Amino acid sequence: MRDTGQPVEFRAKPFEYADQPERGITYWDWTLVPVKGGNGQVQGLVLSLMDVTERERYSNELEQLVAERTAELWASEARFRAIFEHTAMGISLMDMKGRLLATNPALQEMLGYRGEELEGMGYTELTHPDDVAASGDLFEKLVAGERDHYTVEKRCIRKDGRVIWGRLTASLVRGANSQPQYAICMVEDITEQKQAQEALIQSEKLTIAGKLAASLAHEINNPLQSVIGCLGLAEETLAEGGDASRYLHIAHEELRRAAGTVAQLRDLHRRSEPGEKEPTDVNVLLEKVLTLSKKQCEDHRVEVIWKAADDLPPLLLAPDRMRQVFLNLVLNAVDAMPDGGTVAGDYEPHQPAGILVTFADSRVGVAPDVLPHVFDPFYSTKPNGLGLGLFISQDIVKQHGGRMEVDRQVGEGTTFAVWLPE
Repeated sequence: MRDTGQPVEFRAKPFEYADQPERGITYWDWTLVPVKGGNGQVQGLVLSLMDVTERERYSNELEQLVAERTAELWASEARFRAIFEHTAMGISLMDMKGRLLATNPALQEMLGYRGEELEGMGYTELTHPDDVAASGDLFEKLVAGERDHYTVEKRCIRKDGRVIWGRLTASLVRGANSQPQYAICMVEDITEQKQAQEALIQSEKLTIAGKLAASLAHEINNPLQSVIGCLGLAEETLAEGGDASRYLHIAHEELRRAAGTVAQLRDLHRRSEPGEKEPTDVNVLLEKVLTLSKKQCEDHRVEVIWKAADDLPPLLLAPDRMRQVFLNLVLNAVDAMPDGGTVAGDYEPHQPAGILVTFADSRVGVAPDVLPHVFDPFYSTKPNGLGLGLFISQDIVKQHGGRMEVDRQVGEGTTFAVWLPE
């Protein structure tokens, strides 16, 4: 400084007090400015000292903190990069106009494009035309800040033109000022899942078709069996020179009921209604049922014990549908007694106001494990049974506002009770 006349400056120059070692290393800013005489020669200097130990220590701590945070950011970025590059789920970054900024290898493979080909493409170019409107509406709400994320299933078009299904979850990323900056989209290829779902739906349709066919077969079988029985009785009556018109009339009614059943099962989208109701004499209804089942009872050596009741109030019923219920209960009892037996029919006024009709057979009774399922559809203990008779019968009774119950005594028989309101 003496020779050059230039000032000298030191920043954070370390200094230790020899007589105060407890103070440790201190740091000082030194400034030395030359004082020149008239001849321009350095005559002296001005020395300024400033203790900057605290500043230096803070600076060191700050540097250490910055270094640690930088390392954490590098580690976080490395983790994100590892996830971005190696995850099996497609990931993309999009700007607020729906253009792709970056894509990961999984998404590139999913769509059949290279990364550089996808950059700058709009999501609408990769979306099936039929799904653009729905997904576009959701993206617009995301950009507008009306929602922070959304999930949608849509069809995507690969580079080779093949259509795949994707489940897309888009999330909004906001900046420091809370303004939307870009969107992160994660895409899962659910094509196989959709195909499996379609196969399941198709299988379910076939199952429903099979059940419909079984239901139709069951619904038509009873009236056809009745027609066969009535024609047999008519044949016997004619052979004896009698009048068979009664049996022919009943056979005609049963065929009409079978035709009505086909019409009811034709429109599956509508719930089956009980039909047009009219005041009905239950005595007359039961007489027709016993006539229809007479042939089967005789063939199975089953005796029917029944006596018409006096002063029964007429009930508002759909006669064809309710006759179907009673006929099904009688035929079930006959089937349950292959070696013969008795079926006892009875009815009585019952509270709340209505009539309780019962059918009791002399079979061995329903097993305890079977009893809870007797009204379940497609549940049957018969080798060739469809398990629809009691299910359909109970539904018809419910449509009339009534109820059907079963009581069993093992070794003594089973009683089915039908309560119908007045």
